[in-house]
Amino acid sequence: MSKNKTDTIVLDGEKIRFKKGALHRQLKIPESEDIGMSNLNKIAKAEIGTMVTIKGKKFKVTPLLKKRAVFGKNIAGRGKKKTMKKSTKGSKSKTHSGEDYTGHTGNVSKSKGKDIKKENMNRDY
Repeated sequence: MSKNKTDTIVLDGEKIRFKKGALHRQLKIPESEDIGMSNLNKIAKAEIGTMVTIKGKKFKVTPLLKKRAVFGKNIAGRGKKKTMKKSTKGSKSKTHSGEDYTGHTGNVSKSKGKDIKKENMNRDY
């Protein structure tokens, strides 16, 4: 049985084959440990031919290492949706409590440096 097991995933309707664990083996990090997004970013941003230190070990950035790091970044970001978490602590800030930045309350907007009150906003026509 060989160590180079290939795996296939589907991204945007396209099948992609890759060698599972190849980046871990190249960086000499056990598959049970995470490489970490900061280390993937470090490799991806480094120029080819330069040296990077990952978990106390120095590695020369090769085209293949860089390619695998970018692939790892892309795969790690899949399936995670960025959502805003609602804060339950404290009260609302002034900018969200019905006041604008000038401290006025109500239906006030700024137009050419003058405050103008909006009239008849809830009026049925």
